[in-house]
Amino acid sequence: MLTRRNGLTTQIVVFVMLLIGIAIGGFKYAQSRYSVHHALISGDMPLVKRQIRNRLEASHHLRMNHNHEQWGLPLHMATSGSQPEVVAYLIELGADANGETHDGMTPLFFCRSPEEVRRVASDQRSHPNPAVGVLLILIDAGADVNKPWGGITPLMWAVQNQDLPVAEALIHHGASVNATDHSFRTALDYALAIEPPITRHRMVTLLTKSGGWSGEDYRP
Repeated sequence: MLTRRNGLTTQIVVFVMLLIGIAIGGFKYAQSRYSVHHALISGDMPLVKRQIRNRLEASHHLRMNHNHEQWGLPLHMATSGSQPEVVAYLIELGADANGETHDGMTPLFFCRSPEEVRRVASDQRSHPNPAVGVLLILIDAGADVNKPWGGITPLMWAVQNQDLPVAEALIHHGASVNATDHSFRTALDYALAIEPPITRHRMVTLLTKSGGWSGEDYRP
């Protein structure tokens, strides 16, 4: 009887230890994923280099954040954090400048200027914009400036986000100002819906000077 109890106790102890091991393993896995996520967005190069050391790891999909089901590549995260050094490192490892999230977004859609310069006219900017720096690295690596996501182009996305510096850079590097979405709207149509008026004026001026037309001209 005592032997049977000892055997049962041993089994319970082993089972509990197994559960603890699984829990610790899961915690370490989650911690490592959080670490690489944080490193990519914040630009912590030493940690990035420890976590991502080869092409396979640079091409592995990760959860973009902890509150959303969207999954993306390390390059998407580094781009969203406007980290030129990390982006260049990932591309050097072989990351695809046109790689997609699980729902089809390329890294260019994650280029977004800091709030304080997003709506500032080009002649009033006094500091380099890291988001534009990242965009140029991606384009140099072969990023397609006209590759759509859900029917909209990176330029339409930049206009919708009221991001003048990114819109300017995209146009300068060949983005089509007259591409249309599924509703025949062009980037100019997105610009005409912008508030406040001063930002709308700047964006509309940029697009019209670049040959932009309204999608109304394309409707069948």
